[in-house]
Amino acid sequence: MYDTGMRIISGRFKGFEVRVPAKGTRPTTDRTKEAVFSHLESMGMLDNTRILDLYAGSGALGIEALSRGAHSLVAVEMASQAANILRTTFAQLRKHASWQPHDSAQVVKGKAEQFPQMYAVNFGGDGADEKTDSHLVVHANKADKANKANKQVNEQTNKSAGSQTNQPFDVVFIDPPYAVSDEVCNALLADLVQCGVVDRYSVIIVERSARSPKPQEPQGWEITRAKDYGETAVYTLEAVENAAATNVE
Repeated sequence: MYDTGMRIISGRFKGFEVRVPAKGTRPTTDRTKEAVFSHLESMGMLDNTRILDLYAGSGALGIEALSRGAHSLVAVEMASQAANILRTTFAQLRKHASWQPHDSAQVVKGKAEQFPQMYAVNFGGDGADEKTDSHLVVHANKADKANKANKQVNEQTNKSAGSQTNQPFDVVFIDPPYAVSDEVCNALLADLVQCGVVDRYSVIIVERSARSPKPQEPQGWEITRAKDYGETAVYTLEAVENAAATNVE
């Protein structure tokens, strides 16, 4: 089951209908999305870039980024219903007249919190072909004592030769359910940096309840922008080195 009515608000896919799972998701409002993307556009972060959408839900944030100039999207979602709806949405998006051969939209079914380790160990920074999905199974791995989380991520995916890249993501969206604890969110931020999912040129966007404490900045990173939109707070995080260089310019 899904609800309709949400649409992409700007760019080449403007008006494209985004299916929203009937339960378990909290879509970002158009007002908040417009503010976030206007800021990213002013930073030059949407032109031919790679996007990671964690806790993707409907995938609206990632698709909005594609619509406004990004070329590659990985959407991570744990809920089976939401992940299945995302696959259907992406299949329809690939049929859109504005879809380009170099565009990519991939669903990863798995826990957002474990994506950084999976990315580092199994992908090694590699992307997957846009016509395939990744199905992640996370379970206890007693044999691998070297794994600090004592977890093993088994990736089941078909990859096309020549479609892989070792580049970190340019923009990462973190929009977890409000029930996700601050500790989990902060650990995820640290893992994104430590596992090489992002680099000094990347931008991380975190969306949280306005009543929650601000996210803990990973080492070498800082919150460069914080805005409240009603019950929602949006934080922009950048590497200190890159933020300082931008301010000098």
